[in-house]
Amino acid sequence: MVNRGVATGRLFQPDLLVGIGGGSVMDTAKALAALIPNPGAVEEYFYGRALKEPPLPVIAVPTLFGSGAEVSFNAVLLDTKTMTKQSLRDPRLLPRTAVVDPELGRTAPQEPVVYAALDGLTQGIEAFVSRQANFFSDLFAREAVVRFGQALAGINRGLPLQEVLADLAYGSTCGGVAMAAARLGAVHGLAHPVGVFYGQPHRKGCASLLPAFMRFNLPAAAGKYAVLTAALGIEAYGDELDKAAALVKFIITLNRKLGIPLSWRDLGVKKEDFPELVEKSLPSGSLQANPRPVGREDLFKILEENW
Repeated sequence: MVNRGVATGRLFQPDLLVGIGGGSVMDTAKALAALIPNPGAVEEYFYGRALKEPPLPVIAVPTLFGSGAEVSFNAVLLDTKTMTKQSLRDPRLLPRTAVVDPELGRTAPQEPVVYAALDGLTQGIEAFVSRQANFFSDLFAREAVVRFGQALAGINRGLPLQEVLADLAYGSTCGGVAMAAARLGAVHGLAHPVGVFYGQPHRKGCASLLPAFMRFNLPAAAGKYAVLTAALGIEAYGDELDKAAALVKFIITLNRKLGIPLSWRDLGVKKEDFPELVEKSLPSGSLQANPRPVGREDLFKILEENW
């Protein structure tokens, strides 16, 4: 799709691009903006080719809130030849303007809104505990987790979507800033191949995978999880580990109420695919930023335990 759009764009030389929609739409706009002024096909830039000419300006207008693509400098695309997700990364891909208006999400169906919010919550949590997290990214990641957590809890209580759209829109932008500054974690490292293999919405996969990797990360990230437990107002007692475990329980309860599969078999994952899923996950930059090192054997064990 990007290559077709690039061919069209090179014919009439637009001054700028406007991406209106969810994360995939905004990332497509960023990829078009990068490639129209530069030669070659988009897949060449997945593997080391640099952008010589600056990308065209992009105006990003989210209508689903969770990806944070309106404030990130990468474009995630599916490489259909290798069936892997790949990213174009360049600081100049940051949209020139982001128009973040909660009203633009008013007509979206509830299911994609909830899935997008769960992805945003996952990104906020992963950015907060990332190995590359810093004081700056923590401010935005914590705010994203609080906004998404409160909004999703409100939806669970029966609040209409219109009453939580402002939290979702603000949380998404905060999460996008945090993600760009700190990277993500192992959830996104495995969620990408799971989504590609089984045609599952990326956001749904992230939500289903999150509790397992949080449990895995407890030895390295309990202190930060405990901070998020307090920030969300979750009642918890005991030491840091107890408070961190309360956050994991909160996520599991949220998933159950929102219809997210608790077993990965119910997500569609097949045992015979474990080796390929692991191999596709290992090169991920998100995996490298996970707070607890994740190796091949760890991934096999986590897949087995949660299948």
